[in-house]
Amino acid sequence: MSFESLDRSASQYVINLIDNGISEGKTLDYKKELHLDKPSEKKEFLADVSSFANTEGGWLIFGVEEEGGKPKKVCGIEVDDEDELKQKINNLLLTGVETKITGVTSNFVTYKGKRILALHIPRSYLKPHRVTLEKDYRFYARNDSGKYLMDVDELRLAFTASEQWADRIRRFREERLATLLGGDYPSPLFKFSPPWYTLHIVSYGAFSPGRNYPLPDFYKHSDLMGLVYNYFPNYSPNADGAILWRKQENMCEYLQLFRNGVVEFLGNECFETTNSGLELHLNCFEETILEYLKMGVPLLQQLGVESPLAVFITLCGVRGCRIHQGLLEHLKRNPEFLIRKEIGAGAITREVLFIPEVVIENYASLEPDKLLRPCFDVLWNAFGFPGSPNYDQDGKRKIKGI
Repeated sequence: MSFESLDRSASQYVINLIDNGISEGKTLDYKKELHLDKPSEKKEFLADVSSFANTEGGWLIFGVEEEGGKPKKVCGIEVDDEDELKQKINNLLLTGVETKITGVTSNFVTYKGKRILALHIPRSYLKPHRVTLEKDYRFYARNDSGKYLMDVDELRLAFTASEQWADRIRRFREERLATLLGGDYPSPLFKFSPPWYTLHIVSYGAFSPGRNYPLPDFYKHSDLMGLVYNYFPNYSPNADGAILWRKQENMCEYLQLFRNGVVEFLGNECFETTNSGLELHLNCFEETILEYLKMGVPLLQQLGVESPLAVFITLCGVRGCRIHQGLLEHLKRNPEFLIRKEIGAGAITREVLFIPEVVIENYASLEPDKLLRPCFDVLWNAFGFPGSPNYDQDGKRKIKGI
């Protein structure tokens, strides 16, 4: 994982906590010092961080002495290299906690000449997390008095809740596809039948009670519109949030932004009906999905949608669909494929092809090409290939769409 920096408003929030004498509690803990040299100090730090992630999230602030739970004195912490300390914390969280805690943000904040380190740990939807450093194997949570060891009943509830979040996200995908296949599109402009493909980017927190992100007017926010304007020149608010689209004859693509932190892309441009039947331009498809992801994820980030994010790719109306003949002939002329005998000419056997989801743990760690490779491999598998040929042996993308 990688740390994301706190923005100015978050830094000011930390300063306000101290200025207003806000007491420690379930979501706030002050620490006078930070030491990460001894194993016991490392385990104590990991216990603190995991306790926030396993409960409601919150702030862990180092360099502030407290008395009776309230900030008494800002001592600051002295380090020779702040970036080196952040990296040390990063590595510790990577190796000392299971499952990894995502979305942690950190920054040094200057308060009256003193440097304090503020960590924000979001509520985790992948909990429970346990400390594994030196085989500690303990789970922690928090209440108003601080952290404590979780008991068996709490662990059972935490594991069940985590499974329910994942199931709810998958169910959303299925419900949306059923809605679309039933002809209920987000705009009357899109009354057409499959085949088409969708990309859903869903925040794990999207289905929390009351989750509702204020949607901006894209025309008044050039930074947001710049992400998508060249691709989707049309925009309109709708009952679900906002929709951006482009449409020409039998080609249609849209981006639906939901108020709860979900993005839905739908398109059909990479399909072609020929004398041989339905064909899919697979390289075109890969490049299109990559473009969707590169638009959708930054859009959610700018709107303040929390990570992690689940990414789903689905193809509908594709039973009998084959790889585009032009691409197939191109691959047959490639000596690498002739030698390895990897030419497949199969057809998709399912009406709806669900590609298994992948997860973006945090915004800073996003590598679109690497993230989507397993999805592309599955799709090429459906056509009889062992995987996408658009990656080299090191996993680097090497072929652009045609």
